Amino acid sequence: MLAAIAAAGAIPRLVQLLGPDSPTNVQQEATAALVALAANAENADSIPRLVQLLRGGSLADIQETAARALVDLIRESADNAATIVSAGAIPLLVHLLTPGHAVGVQSAAALVLMSLARIADNAATIAAAGAIPQLVELLGPGHSAGVQADAANAMRDLAVSADNAASIAAAGAIPLLVRMLGPGYSAGAQEMASGALMYLTPFDVGAIAAAGAIPPLVRLLENDSAADVQTGAAGALVCLTQSDGSEGTTIAAAGAVPLLVRMLGPDSTAWGQEFAAGALGNLARSADNAVTIAAAGAAPLLVHLLTPGFSAGVRSRAALALMHLTCSDETAATIAGAGAIPLLVHLLGPGSPERAQWSAAAALVELAEIADHAAAIVGAGAIPLLVQMLVPGSPMIAQSATNALAIIVAHADHAPAVASAAIPALLRLARYCTDPATKADAAVALRMFSNADVRAAVAASASAHTS
Repeated sequence: MLAAIAAAGAIPRLVQLLGPDSPTNVQQEATAALVALAANAENADSIPRLVQLLRGGSLADIQETAARALVDLIRESADNAATIVSAGAIPLLVHLLTPGHAVGVQSAAALVLMSLARIADNAATIAAAGAIPQLVELLGPGHSAGVQADAANAMRDLAVSADNAASIAAAGAIPLLVRMLGPGYSAGAQEMASGALMYLTPFDVGAIAAAGAIPPLVRLLENDSAADVQTGAAGALVCLTQSDGSEGTTIAAAGAVPLLVRMLGPDSTAWGQEFAAGALGNLARSADNAVTIAAAGAAPLLVHLLTPGFSAGVRSRAALALMHLTCSDETAATIAGAGAIPLLVHLLGPGSPERAQWSAAAALVELAEIADHAAAIVGAGAIPLLVQMLVPGSPMIAQSATNALAIIVAHADHAPAVASAAIPALLRLARYCTDPATKADAAVALRMFSNADVRAAVAASASAHTS
């Protein structure tokens, strides 16, 4: 029906009704009709006309209605987003953020820019059009909580770009976003503010901590009625705990550990579980924090997150956290007893991303310090998977695999099982890898074998190549 209406020539006539000679109610009805036509995928040529309604001279209600219609169109398809950008929408939307425009218009413009910024190529264009200082200005105390939330929403998606994140931090957004973490703001606004801070953290951890972000972020972890808010706060805390500064100590002292451990459970979002595991892993680099995290019952929950039903990101973060938690034989026994070893070995497989393989191997290095665990690792089939990771062109995973093999070989009972498979690969790594640290680790691992093992493995390899 809508396609037939458009084919009958309705769009040009509706546009004429938007002119200043038409009564306000007629202009509004014409806008609503154009929005309906534009929302029909068969009427893509009406999108440029909808963009024109953003121009100065249109009534505020019309601009807001048109902008909100653009949001819906962007959600429908990337092709619509490209058409909107090609029609010149970005500079018009940035202009609608400026002072003097109605609150509803500013909110709607921020939402369109947020939706467009999720397409990577658009983020730089939006920033170049001057959106960042305008969005930061909308975070200020002179604006409604709704406008501030929509501005933070757009800022979060723009900040995915490192260049944009640096510009946002430089424009003074950090203290304004931190204020939005406190009472008086909706759960959605708090989620957007914490998400934006997550992307800004790499550029100024100290400024975010100094602005007082840590206590409210930890308090947001308590909000069981808003899983997305907890997820956003945990994401910001992951980034704040990545530095070697005092932030980790402050976060632990603020009571984050039991709240993050609770987020490892099934009531959290998938991203919430990943961020909680990541934050706990970062905090566990401190021996004191590791003891606290283990005492809070994190180990079995982290082991559960290693199971194949979870994403590679969740499993990788869980493995890394478990590596840092093996600070005592007692904790290592708890981790192994919860079934971690076969799950970590499975994560070594070629179907896992390199980061996941590295994290799993690093965790196995720590567990293999105990002889019984080393035997279990060998029995779970780790050796051929670790050997496959000894690739000269991938030093990160090669180094972690090398270290795991060296620890296993240190338990003499397992040397014969490892020697024939590992020695030729370690020799290639020591010879061809360009990373000095990995070459050195390969040499150390080779020295763990007896001279007889090395000679036998080299002879067997040579015989296989000549036969």
